[in-house]
Amino acid sequence: MSVMERNRLIQQYELFLTMILEDRQQVFPLPIRDVGTMMKRLSYVNRRSPRNKSVTGRGILKYFVSLTLRDRNVHSSVIGLTTDSLWKSATSHERAEYVIMSKDLNKRMMRFK
Repeated sequence: MSVMERNRLIQQYELFLTMILEDRQQVFPLPIRDVGTMMKRLSYVNRRSPRNKSVTGRGILKYFVSLTLRDRNVHSSVIGLTTDSLWKSATSHERAEYVIMSKDLNKRMMRFK
């Protein structure tokens, strides 16, 4: 990766992190609280071969960050860095909502295996 490309990614990260932090309601509290709806959004229902990998609270946050930035041409590493920063700056209550949802999703996914 060139220095110019790296600098561009850092600028994107800083811009998008600031944008989401200014309007935290995009990701906190958890935008979808219904496990069934979340399963459909994550495409687990009626899948021929459900994935074996479990879902994490941070992974769900990353999903919502990627939705927030979907209309922009954002590199996946920028989404990952933004998610990491949001996860680290989240309160324990904010994180708990995501962790509880991930546990509920993992229980429900076990039924499809």
